Amino acid sequence: MISPEQFRLGMRRLPAAVTLVTCRHEGRYFGLTATAVTSLSATPPALLTCVNREASAHRAMLESKAFAINVLPHDKVALARLFASPRPEDRDKRFATEPWLELTTGAPVLGDAIVGFDCTLDQAIVYASHSILIGQVQDIRIGDIHKHLMYLEGEFANLALGGETKPL
Repeated sequence: MISPEQFRLGMRRLPAAVTLVTCRHEGRYFGLTATAVTSLSATPPALLTCVNREASAHRAMLESKAFAINVLPHDKVALARLFASPRPEDRDKRFATEPWLELTTGAPVLGDAIVGFDCTLDQAIVYASHSILIGQVQDIRIGDIHKHLMYLEGEFANLALGGETKPL
């Protein structure tokens, strides 16, 4: 069996889009940075994301029964870091610096996200330290084409269509 450290090292070699997973619960916004997001089905439109059960937004996502996946453009590194911060004092700052919209479910969608998927929670499957959240896409906001913010080798990088991936 491999060690958790070996697994993490291997996963650093798997490039991933950087997203913010957000929700609205009891009148407040919650969110976190995630790279574990993938499409699941086109009929019905569904995707999944994996959320650490220790994350401050985890319970709110389960109880609100809705969440949004916001795909970040390359110039949102500071926002990705803010949403990834475990510091309680950073939680209140997460939604203060950017324009946010609400679509069908009321989950916050970043105004200049490359794409925002607005989902209702269909299933939550507990697996070890995480919950796999399966969402049925209720609405979508497609933004302008941007350079994508990616995560690779423990670093943020940008990915432009027809170009190279460059560290930021």
